Amino acid sequence: MPLASSSAPNDALEAQESEDDDAKKKNKKKNAVHLDGQSKNRALSSIIFKYSDNMAGKVFAHADFAFELSNMLMNFGLWHMKHASWLEDFSAPEAEREDVAKSIFTSLKTAAGVFKYLLDKHHEALEYRPNTDFDERMLKARYEQCLAEAQEGVLERARTMEHRPALIAGIAHDESRRYGLVADDMRSMEGNRAARHLHLYFQFKASFYKAYMWYFYGKHLMDEEQVGQSVRCFQDAKQELEESMRLAEAYTKEKSFMSAKTFPTTPPIQHPLVNTLVKLIKADESKAERENGLIFHQLVPKAPIEPPEPKECIQMIELTLPEPSDVWKTHTFEWDRIPRLGQDEKADKAAGDDAKVKHTPFDPVKHKGSSGAHNNVCTIS
Repeated sequence: MPLASSSAPNDALEAQESEDDDAKKKNKKKNAVHLDGQSKNRALSSIIFKYSDNMAGKVFAHADFAFELSNMLMNFGLWHMKHASWLEDFSAPEAEREDVAKSIFTSLKTAAGVFKYLLDKHHEALEYRPNTDFDERMLKARYEQCLAEAQEGVLERARTMEHRPALIAGIAHDESRRYGLVADDMRSMEGNRAARHLHLYFQFKASFYKAYMWYFYGKHLMDEEQVGQSVRCFQDAKQELEESMRLAEAYTKEKSFMSAKTFPTTPPIQHPLVNTLVKLIKADESKAERENGLIFHQLVPKAPIEPPEPKECIQMIELTLPEPSDVWKTHTFEWDRIPRLGQDEKADKAAGDDAKVKHTPFDPVKHKGSSGAHNNVCTIS
């Protein structure tokens, strides 16, 4: 209910009604069930949710519905990332490649929306654990990674469709910027082997797309007859590409428990796009130096020139959770309707009485000496 209008501050009756409504809200909030791991309520603490954490390499378990929802959303986002990767590696024939690219594009934007939702709306509801999947730095990294990988498809299409070099250079600059931010986040997660592995990968990507940016910006300057600056761009592209190859070799040699060994993968330095860029830089640098020496006679800057403005052309698909069912809207659980442990001895004994429970051959074997309270816990993995 809205607060009383400020235009009638002297209306004592309306103010009193507002105070009564606020008191009712406070009492209702006080009596409401809090879905957290500290609750002693039998109905809530009887279900334990258990999830593995990719970054920590551990299993966490809580009787906490916020924990359950967060991990379900995390798995939803990771599934979309894995699905995009699967489509890239095991896609349909070339005739359907455009449809596959659209599916990859959609999956990555959906995953970005999930991680952004966790970061903005659900992150504070969880217990802080550094160097885990729900570390704020990891959520930011996955959000930026998904957008950057989705934008890679846009960049490759712009290159194959031969769009303006200035546009391609701007998109490549944004790619390098995003991967650089992600690499910084991974570097700050000290002591985590998975983060170190990912740090090398994102460093390689940032360096590669920086070389990509300098090459296409050099082509743009060639078209503008600024050949001296163009030569400098090609020189920087060549140098940055060599650095990216060094990082790629370090990434390939890095042993990590996150490495996929179920099927052979192509090392970054053997990727067709890398080989293509090497050839393009070599050919256009030679052309620019030859034309500058014979025709333009422009000075080649000794320092790197100002890069183009980054061009962002991707947006996440915002996640919106479904509305609760009408069944839940018409019923409210309150503390006085669900007894708590320690308040009713008979109810506690009845809840722990295992003799009345009909077991099946599929139930876990109850070991001697173990308490019924622990064996009656339902674990959801």
